[in-house]
Amino acid sequence: MRLEPELLLLPYANRWRGKPLPAKMTVSAVLLLLSVVPAPWPVAIAAGSLASALAIGAVGVRPLFWLQLLSAPLLFAMVSAGIAAWGGAASGESIARTFGASAATLLLGATTPMQDLVAWLQRRRGCQTMAELMLLAYRAVTAVGAAGLAMATAMRARRLGQRWRTAPRLYGDFSGALAIRALERARRAESGLAARRLPGNLRLLPPEPQA
Repeated sequence: MRLEPELLLLPYANRWRGKPLPAKMTVSAVLLLLSVVPAPWPVAIAAGSLASALAIGAVGVRPLFWLQLLSAPLLFAMVSAGIAAWGGAASGESIARTFGASAATLLLGATTPMQDLVAWLQRRRGCQTMAELMLLAYRAVTAVGAAGLAMATAMRARRLGQRWRTAPRLYGDFSGALAIRALERARRAESGLAARRLPGNLRLLPPEPQA
């Protein structure tokens, strides 16, 4: 199942789209703090479960899609916990805190478009640097995602990587070419902005009021 269309449309088409941004940030921040503060690990499980319940019940995210969103950070946490357990360290607490923190962060990401959050930060005194860093990261992720999607589409069209013997080498070449293309796209975007004599910061339009 491909996640790209639903993942891109989810922040714009959900039941919390019209809610005030500070309210959504407050809910996510409280759940995130409960997941990372020095408290018993069941608190993090409760915070992640509450965030998941809000995302599925109140926001309207499909349960399977929400599990797919959580699968990447949880898989990373489980691999890290396995390595830590092999070394004799406790591992269950890290998985619980990763679950709570990831669910709280995804709750904000699933209900708020990136430009809304950046525009809100740009209007706050002292938050301009954070907004610029977020824009820089967003441009980098967008460049990598666009290059990767174009290359993956071309690979599927040519039916490459179907044989298990050649797949490891092919996907290794894919990763290297993706890094080069992403850097080229970012450099072209920077050159285009510099040629237009655009200042260092980009102003974003505030979100339109909901009817």
